[in-house]
Amino acid sequence: MTEMWEVEEDHAAALWMKFQDPEGYYRAIVKWDGCTEFYHSWEATWPLDDDVDYDHFHICKIDDLIARLQTLKEIAMKHFGDAWHGD
Repeated sequence: MTEMWEVEEDHAAALWMKFQDPEGYYRAIVKWDGCTEFYHSWEATWPLDDDVDYDHFHICKIDDLIARLQTLKEIAMKHFGDAWHGD
């Protein structure tokens, strides 16, 4: 699983670390308190130009978010069947 992320910056590791995926479309800042800043670019790789849009989430209960997304996926798969391509 660690091959999905590379350490981009390590600021006194006790406070926070910045990660980027090898392809450059995802970034995350993981803080000591369990909160994460999660970024995803659909158009370009990091570093981004000022005019490039990206998604950003501030997540402090990551396990809760993962459980909610997994449940949402299960409901969508049951409802849409093979027509759903969310994987």
